[in-house]
Amino acid sequence: MPVLLVADFLVEPPRHRLSFATALAWLAFPLLWFAYTLVRGAIVDWYPYPFVDVDRHGYDGVALNAVLLAVAMVAGAALLAWIGNRRGSARAQPAPGAPAT
Repeated sequence: MPVLLVADFLVEPPRHRLSFATALAWLAFPLLWFAYTLVRGAIVDWYPYPFVDVDRHGYDGVALNAVLLAVAMVAGAALLAWIGNRRGSARAQPAPGAPAT
């Protein structure tokens, strides 16, 4: 599903400009998921993915994995917002010779 959402975003860009703050807000769910996963994993002694497995990597290793993923996700969100803004502004301009509204 994430691949389809990105493809839809690129094919049909947003009609309104997206701020960097909006792009950062997209990352609220992954951040909450990560916190929930660490708390739940400590309680039930099971982690759904190897990169968040505290038993395998320790808290330092999991924190490093989280920082690396966060940097990648921030860069991806900023890139998507930038591409959407560029494509959306190109789409919003009237075609040459079209009457102004």
